[in-house]
Amino acid sequence: MVDIVAPNKERISRGFSDEELKKSEDAKAFNWNARTVPTEYDPVQLNDMQLDYSFIDWWNTRSPLFCCCFPVIGCLSSSKSADGTDPTVWNEVLENPNPKIPPSMQGVYWLKDNHAHEQLVSIFSHADLTGTFNEDGTDGYGEWERSLEYNWSRDKTCFGYILAFAAKRTKNTVKGDMNLKDGILTVHSGRGKDTQIVYRINDDEWWKVHYLAGIGQEGDQEYDFMYKWLKVIDKDGNTTKHWDEYVEWSNKPTPHLKCCAPYFPCWPGMSCISPKKIAEIMVLPNKKQIVRLKNGEDDQVGIA
Repeated sequence: MVDIVAPNKERISRGFSDEELKKSEDAKAFNWNARTVPTEYDPVQLNDMQLDYSFIDWWNTRSPLFCCCFPVIGCLSSSKSADGTDPTVWNEVLENPNPKIPPSMQGVYWLKDNHAHEQLVSIFSHADLTGTFNEDGTDGYGEWERSLEYNWSRDKTCFGYILAFAAKRTKNTVKGDMNLKDGILTVHSGRGKDTQIVYRINDDEWWKVHYLAGIGQEGDQEYDFMYKWLKVIDKDGNTTKHWDEYVEWSNKPTPHLKCCAPYFPCWPGMSCISPKKIAEIMVLPNKKQIVRLKNGEDDQVGIA
């Protein structure tokens, strides 16, 4: 018999609420069999990266573009600077996860090969799951939702600060349906509710795939973006097997930069870098990260 728990702050013996049951039934109705996990990991975006105004070094994860404004926008976004290669930054946050989240899903993940200047996030530890699921996170359906505002780290760049400021100002969330039985999540996006799918490979690795079209439309099996969610810190604050790779990437020197870069971030010579090389730069973490950490409903965490 599967041990089912109610996704509330506290367990209740009377069963699931009407909302939880409805979210579960709504998620079951999704066509989970329309696609399968790709046979191999293939971040195709690294091969064909098209950017506007590439001669301005806004895309480089180590770019000093507009660095004179960093203190101001850091204040406006309530972000603090931290050493991205120091796992203890997350200790206080991990001490207080949402108690309804299965332990196997808790921890901090690295968004490897993501072009946006976002690196580490406690994706599930501070998410809201509404539906029916078991304690192991291996069965059940429902809806999941995660704030963009707290417990994300962004590269210390103009792009990273803009993302942090936008998250605070808009208070937007990432949300979708979940099928924990098969280890599949959807992420609602501007393209629709069925164009971004996340597949659980194992407890420490998920693949997020951006499809070109919705289910049943032409191109619904083709994708133009794929990156990994790799658990680098577990629920107890211990680093995982993926941590060393994240640190190695963070410490790599920036490749492919032309003469005068990055000290002249508006230099036209930057446009001489090929799209493929730009993509390789955009996925390298900046060792300096900006974060807005929170370990509870009201408490904001300081950085030692």
